[in-house]
Amino acid sequence: MGCVFDSHLTEEQKNLAQIVVEELGLNNLNILYKEPNLHFVQDRRVVHVPLNLVRSGSWSEIRYLFRAVLGSSPSAWNLSAPNTWGPSGPDYSEQ
Repeated sequence: MGCVFDSHLTEEQKNLAQIVVEELGLNNLNILYKEPNLHFVQDRRVVHVPLNLVRSGSWSEIRYLFRAVLGSSPSAWNLSAPNTWGPSGPDYSEQ
């Protein structure tokens, strides 16, 4: 299954997200933008990637973000966190 890009992404944001997806060989992600980061969502795990990291090609930092969140074992996930997910991703208004 491929990645799903939010329809509200600008062309530049979509292109930058596509670069990350291709560079890191990612799949099965929902991708959206909430100022000032691209959000790569899988299940309840969210990786926030600043656009400047992608523009500058800071791949070591970007890889670290993905390994730390998506690469962690299920035992490291916070499964007791409240479910604040709406139909289009996390609802940050409840924080």
